[in-house]
Amino acid sequence: MAATLLMFGFIAVGAGMLAVFAVYAHAFLASRDLSDDGPRAFIAEFVGLWIACFFLVWSFLTESMLLEWLLRIAAAFFTFAAIVLRIGFVNPSPGPELVPRQPAGLENDTTDLHSD
Repeated sequence: MAATLLMFGFIAVGAGMLAVFAVYAHAFLASRDLSDDGPRAFIAEFVGLWIACFFLVWSFLTESMLLEWLLRIAAAFFTFAAIVLRIGFVNPSPGPELVPRQPAGLENDTTDLHSD
């Protein structure tokens, strides 16, 4: 039991270190500053990559071939989700533009009261 918990802890710490490395490497390769993205984007990318790295490291420690590939597919999914969430938090889509409407009955009024 203690060995299982210790291995789980090592996997979690190692996955966290890999996630930090991946976040900083991605920022370095994209020539961007992490402070420009905002805290929600950084947290979403970090947590998603931490979970992905956890599944990836765990996939190398299993003996079942089916479980190994299922964990690697889960790691790929969480990597994709982390990138999509980061992009969503960095570039939120603007809502629909609200166009001011004129009151009813003024559409056909063509008289200009301010002309000389």
